[in-house]
Amino acid sequence: FFIEELNKGSITLEQINQITQNEDAYYKKLIEMRQIYFNSDLRKTYDKELIHESSRYVTKMNELHNSADAVRFKCVESFNSTELYYVLVYGSVDLYTSSFLGCYNRLMTRIKPKSGYEFLQSVGKDKFRTFLRLCANYNTIGSFLGTMKDSSKNDLMSEFVSNLDNTREGDLEGATDVANSFGSITDSNLMKNIVETIRLNREEDSMQNNVKGFKIYDILYAMLTYSSDSLTKKLGIPPITIMPYNQLINDSGEVVQQVFFYGDTDGKGVFNSFVNGFGAPNWKVKRSENWVTISSIKGKPVVIYCNVPHDEPNDEMAQNALQGFLDSSDIAPTVIIHRGHSYHLSTTLDHINYRHKVVILGACGAYQNLSAVLSQSEDAHIVSTKQIGVGKINGPIIRVFNQRLLEGKDINWVEMWAELSKQFSSGEMKQLFDDYVPPFKNMGALFLKAYRRSGIANEAME
Repeated sequence: FFIEELNKGSITLEQINQITQNEDAYYKKLIEMRQIYFNSDLRKTYDKELIHESSRYVTKMNELHNSADAVRFKCVESFNSTELYYVLVYGSVDLYTSSFLGCYNRLMTRIKPKSGYEFLQSVGKDKFRTFLRLCANYNTIGSFLGTMKDSSKNDLMSEFVSNLDNTREGDLEGATDVANSFGSITDSNLMKNIVETIRLNREEDSMQNNVKGFKIYDILYAMLTYSSDSLTKKLGIPPITIMPYNQLINDSGEVVQQVFFYGDTDGKGVFNSFVNGFGAPNWKVKRSENWVTISSIKGKPVVIYCNVPHDEPNDEMAQNALQGFLDSSDIAPTVIIHRGHSYHLSTTLDHINYRHKVVILGACGAYQNLSAVLSQSEDAHIVSTKQIGVGKINGPIIRVFNQRLLEGKDINWVEMWAELSKQFSSGEMKQLFDDYVPPFKNMGALFLKAYRRSGIANEAME
């Protein structure tokens, strides 16, 4: 990585050895060198190495998720704002929610007295889309934009929403990022400018007969200008406000759910709390070695299967045993629920299939996994959180959901969310609940569904 500099005489072998023997010095030097060779082919080489190096820091922070912040974030405590920024954007794939928030808060402290816009300018707006995506997904985009003047906000977001079709074929990450950001922007004037920028891009792509670009902007524009009911008709997708009860029942008239628990200390506590929440007069609980079966006694038939969270790694053994039983018994759940930390989420996602109509992800930052869910079940209604998933929010959501099922009601997410909002109307609970995203506000999922149904390869522009 230092051959060019060595040939120029800008660095000695002794200095290279000193740098490579110190992880932090090596990481910082890579960033410095990447900036020097930003416009050359060497940049891609530095990118690959920085992804690797950033992942080491992210892994350290993730593994220390139960430790005090002083211990957990010690590995990045000496970093300046630029170095923290690149840990976030290069390590974005593996970040736990709390790891992102810890780094983000440190970044925001260290960019002062600059605004967020001035900071992005200082790094040449390098990877700013990735950073804004993270901010949108973790619900911090408002605080980041809040550091800027209105003119800077508008310029940055106009750039964010432009040229979304200029990505690799089939790569919709940029457009999905934009859609995800809609729900996090509360500045009405800024939103008005975003709508106008999207409209102009839509018109330009139409005039240039850019089919892919037009479809992207046509969907985004509709998402911002149509009502929910009109939007689903326009985009040709199922309703996003209601999940019909008759789509959740099987041939026996039962709604079957599968709930995933994990064997860490928190997981065991959540499991006990969950199971103990069911009992007479509405429910009966049957326990076996590897799973618990919860069945309704009153009301419409609802059956909930939960794996027992044995000590790791036997928790996954219990999950697989339950899955084997369901498969061999021809039992197909239409509801899947994840109750565990975000680092367990990928295991739950591996079990999702096209039969799952409702997916409730109670993990921190689960909102980032929309595409993974929709690739397995394209019409699934997803409930997730952008920041911290907590039992005192997950529990009431599931209870209200199940009560509607017992009554044989359609799941009207708007009504259900209004009911839940009354429970969480102030203080910390309101803040936590506001980070949860119901299906009708799941803009990234909505965009992906619409695009996949658009027949983009064959469809002429309107």
